[in-house]
Amino acid sequence: MSNGDLNWIANFIWGIADDVLRDLYVRGKYRDVILPMTVLRRLDAVLEPTKKAVLDMKASLDKTRISNQDQALRQAAGQAFYNTSAFTLRDLRSRASQQQLKADFEAYLDGYSPNVQEIIDNFEFRNQIPRLSKADALGTLIEKFLDPSINLSPNPVFNSDGSHGADRDRLDPILDACVAVYRENLDEDGQVDFKGKAKAFTRTYGFLSQVLPYTNAEWEKLSIFLTFLVPKLPAPIEEDLSKGILEAIDMDSYRVEKQAAVRIQLPDANAEIEPVPTYGGGRKPEPELDHLSNILKTFNDQFGNIQWTDADRVRKLITEEIPARVSADTAYQNAKKNSDRQNARIEHDKALARVIVSLMKDDTELFKQFSDNESFKKWLTDTVFTATYEPRPKT
Repeated sequence: MSNGDLNWIANFIWGIADDVLRDLYVRGKYRDVILPMTVLRRLDAVLEPTKKAVLDMKASLDKTRISNQDQALRQAAGQAFYNTSAFTLRDLRSRASQQQLKADFEAYLDGYSPNVQEIIDNFEFRNQIPRLSKADALGTLIEKFLDPSINLSPNPVFNSDGSHGADRDRLDPILDACVAVYRENLDEDGQVDFKGKAKAFTRTYGFLSQVLPYTNAEWEKLSIFLTFLVPKLPAPIEEDLSKGILEAIDMDSYRVEKQAAVRIQLPDANAEIEPVPTYGGGRKPEPELDHLSNILKTFNDQFGNIQWTDADRVRKLITEEIPARVSADTAYQNAKKNSDRQNARIEHDKALARVIVSLMKDDTELFKQFSDNESFKKWLTDTVFTATYEPRPKT
């Protein structure tokens, strides 16, 4: 977004104030309405794609009487915030009366997550609603902020008609040419360096663009371009270090030579077969069995008093299925491989939360304990992390 586009949007928004608020507020007080409405429209646009998923999750949580719902609702929204009201701003445009609009708009505000509630409270925006409603200005204000001429969503609009730039059949040849340069002109280290920096730029700029206004058109263009380019870049071609090794070794000098001949014969007498030894290979290591037993013992000691409908199923989930699914999480695997223990723990906790939410429908009791019982949540989180990040040594 260029500075000209940014200025145009700013002027458009403050033009809304002149159109709607001129007879209600002095110019210095326009910000009491315009600033919170701009923030709300931005949040509303971010949450629109996942609105149904959030409402479905809310209904499921209420049905199972789960009180601690924040984490599950954030995951359903795909954001660090959510709105559980039945409305979006678009839904509030058609109301028979100002009284109904006022009630529904207040319900819409009340549906936001606690972190957004804090923002709304700091703006003291609820104090403005009676005044706007009485002057029959609330509906007009909402309608203005939904004007298709401005884009307050995080997704950039490139063309005035709302389309997202060039078609892929025009874009792909450009990207393919860049991929060819990447393959032919960069060695392995150069490819790793470029791809890593490209990913770091898109991640960083994507985060900053959520909280800061666009001020550099070239950065915006670069971010969009790299977003399309990075998925097309192949993995670096690693040099085959074993090439030529076999040719350099005199394999004849390592051929098998006969040293002696022996005859193995069992004595012709009665005997007993000894039991299988408990040491050596060919079995599951004892330390791992001990670790599994310790998990079950701790679970039974601390949480055996909970009236589980299917205790065996819960034990299997805790000792097998949940650790396996958490271990398979891509973000957690990357953190274990490329980062330290602290960052791995952060990704582990996120992965575990996703696994637990996925169990809500079929294993509601376990989900409820994880959500509402802090001691159970802490124990399970520590146990799964130890089992996945620090696997028991094998002998």
